[in-house]
Amino acid sequence: MQAAVSAICETLKNHDNFLIVAHAMPDGDAIGAQLGLALILQKLNKNFRCYNVSGYPAVFDWANPGFAFAQSLDELGDFKPEVCIFADCGDSLRAGEEMARCLHDKVFPLTVSIDHHRENPEFADINWVNPDASAASCMVGKIAGELNIPLQDWLGQAVYLGLVEDTGSFSYGNTDAETLSMAAEIVKLGLSVGRFNACLENTWSLKRFCFWGELSSRINLAHAGSIAYVCVTRQMLEAAGLDVSDLSDFASTLRRIRGVKISALVRENGENRVKISMRSALGVNVQKVAGKFGGGGHKNAAAMELSGNIDEALQAVLPEMIRAADAAEPESSIFSRPLSENKASDAPELSEPWLCAMSETFKAKLTNKVDGILVINKPRGPSSTQCLSRVKRALGVKKAGHAGTLDPMADGVLLLLLGQATKLSSYLMGRKTYSGIIELGRTTDTWDAEGQTIETKDIDNISLLQVRQAVEDWISLKEQAVPPYSAAKHQGQPLYRLSRKGEAVPQKTKTIEIFRAELLDFTPPCLKFRVECSSGTYIRSLAHSLGIRLGTGATLTALTREYSHPFSLDQAVSASEACDNPEAALKRVVGLADSLPGWVKITLSADEARAVRNGLPVPLREKLAPGAKALLLDENGAPLALAEAAQEAENSVLKMLRGLWQ
Repeated sequence: MQAAVSAICETLKNHDNFLIVAHAMPDGDAIGAQLGLALILQKLNKNFRCYNVSGYPAVFDWANPGFAFAQSLDELGDFKPEVCIFADCGDSLRAGEEMARCLHDKVFPLTVSIDHHRENPEFADINWVNPDASAASCMVGKIAGELNIPLQDWLGQAVYLGLVEDTGSFSYGNTDAETLSMAAEIVKLGLSVGRFNACLENTWSLKRFCFWGELSSRINLAHAGSIAYVCVTRQMLEAAGLDVSDLSDFASTLRRIRGVKISALVRENGENRVKISMRSALGVNVQKVAGKFGGGGHKNAAAMELSGNIDEALQAVLPEMIRAADAAEPESSIFSRPLSENKASDAPELSEPWLCAMSETFKAKLTNKVDGILVINKPRGPSSTQCLSRVKRALGVKKAGHAGTLDPMADGVLLLLLGQATKLSSYLMGRKTYSGIIELGRTTDTWDAEGQTIETKDIDNISLLQVRQAVEDWISLKEQAVPPYSAAKHQGQPLYRLSRKGEAVPQKTKTIEIFRAELLDFTPPCLKFRVECSSGTYIRSLAHSLGIRLGTGATLTALTREYSHPFSLDQAVSASEACDNPEAALKRVVGLADSLPGWVKITLSADEARAVRNGLPVPLREKLAPGAKALLLDENGAPLALAEAAQEAENSVLKMLRGLWQ
């Protein structure tokens, strides 16, 4: 083991350009190991890039000092790594197919694997595989020690994150003296445990909290209550506006149920793929269960991926879980050795009190104070929230949001609202322009390509003239059907929830306006279109209505937002460009004063500005009709508030809608 550590340390010292890779859908240990290695290389003045095919999880935003994470090698540009380090990867495929191909084709001159999964086949040129290590981050901490780099500031926090996450906050059976000693050293060097835990634990969105409540109502018990599992579909996550990272630790939470020996989260993981994450009591070995299906992990925490649907996966795996639960080893004493052998001299001596103050570097998290709108060209694949998190992290901004959500399958204009611009969201809901592709002859339950096909029809008799007329007829629509898989509510229940339960979904409609609709191309079975519409229009509903009109059925298969009032696609910067060159992206931010081009700008006196800050109306000197909107500027010309013209008695006044001051 020491030979491998020495070889890795020499590699870090003797090379200049590194790529740091961790497994897809990274947990806290994978992220802690990646960040830890990056910070070590930074201390050594090396060049490095971080890569994860799933991107950086937003739940750990607070732990990242500002490193960008590439999701493909194309995002690395001209950077050519001499060494590729795989952290916490039980095998190369866990890092994604692109990385597996790179290893097979020997793209990287030298590869290193740092891992604690017992089943690791040692696929790299230099392998340090230590199944006895509590976490890959613990191994990274040892490397830092060999290089005489102290575990403090961001580095200490990264290693501590991995230790906490892979030991269940030091509650799992893999928590050993070495792990606790390293954690104590990090605390001694300045990490505040209380503030760390606040960052780690107190970051849930209300949507995630409510979703966990719904999952709790879906718990299944098997084998006399010794096995607990919950099933999650992609539609459930998408309808809730969440991603896989929001399911982190749910399997561990199920283990808290009295009598449960094995808990599992069973979720759809792509087309016809199911991932099962398992946790177990001390005497139950779920690693053996995972191993039978090509998965891996640790004795009390393991996972595997199977082909097929959820029912098929459960049918195959549940019998193995039952065998593992029945074969549980008897739980031994709490103490690892007889009490008589524990001597006071074994306890570590503390030469000084542990420091609980957070280090200055940890306090001074890099943030850019910027207020305005960055127009992003969102790619297909990630959700709007994932795209926002990635760009927000790269720009180093503390506060950000987005206006006008785009589905994961859609690309195009996404407005990222930075700083005080988050207050503009409800005032940016104007016209939208989309182009897209509709497939005729196929109907899905969600009315787009993300759903399940429920009907197919022949389209041989459909002419170009019929298709053009059907598209142009959208202009006559004044209302449209709300998709059954949507967040619209019926008696307090979202429609998607009723749909998932198989209950009857009431037909709801909403008022819309179509300003322009044109057919761009028709190459059966697909047609290309462009439509200009009011905010909130469901484009997949337009596709569905077209299929009904033609009698063929139709499904939306691609969608690009070209314009979102008042910004167009030619003003946008790609998400990858913004992450790769944040300084250039910040220069593209549209300031508050220019974000609402249709609004009148009114400069106030110092006294008027003071009144507005106190929530008071001010006299309207300009000629504005009641209800007209205005952007109020302070005496220095800085944006102060959003206001509306109103009539009070015989006086025309400006009433504040939203304050824009810090």
